[in-house]
Amino acid sequence: MGPADLSIVQTHLEASLRDPESLRFRHAEGFRTVTGDRIVCGEYNAKNGFGGYVGYQPYYVRLRQDQVAAAYFGSSLARLGCERARLGEINVPRAAS
Repeated sequence: MGPADLSIVQTHLEASLRDPESLRFRHAEGFRTVTGDRIVCGEYNAKNGFGGYVGYQPYYVRLRQDQVAAAYFGSSLARLGCERARLGEINVPRAAS
């Protein structure tokens, strides 16, 4: 995981926020699958419609050739995806053709 991967994640998340400038990240981790996809996990915090921070939430973003292939923010799917990446369960080999 490099700065370019984090930039893609940030841009993708900012597009859905009411106050994109309030976005904060922490605990970023990167993983690579055997198929070459990159997974970026961590936590983010941003201001809500009332102007207050809501607290850190998990995020999971899967990148394929510098494009977002899957993204989950602030949900149990984000938490589960990151747990599976840490355990190596997402790194499944390609099916034989």
